[in-house]
Amino acid sequence: MSKIKVFSSLHNLKALSIEIVDEIPDHEILEPSDPQRAIDTALLVAIVGVLGTSLGAIITGVFNVLKTTESQKIIIVGKSGRKIEVPASTSKADLDEIIELSKSIDVDRIEF
Repeated sequence: MSKIKVFSSLHNLKALSIEIVDEIPDHEILEPSDPQRAIDTALLVAIVGVLGTSLGAIITGVFNVLKTTESQKIIIVGKSGRKIEVPASTSKADLDEIIELSKSIDVDRIEF
């Protein structure tokens, strides 16, 4: 099992938590340690399996949350530092392709 961190300085991660709870029950939201620091963001940590179905649930959940916000994109970052930037307007068909591509970069974190 590995951990994927989801960072968001713009959104409440509770909405994402609700989106993924059925598929990834083993996750937690960590609030910023010092709300006065602009660098800190809310953080959701999900323990996911290596097969990537959980990764798909997280990415799909982020896009569902983005539909109700003004965010323009998500950034998927691999452990090596490779990034995939995905516009919030990405279609469902393209989203499936992005999920497959994400599996190849050993995702470390997702930012939106």
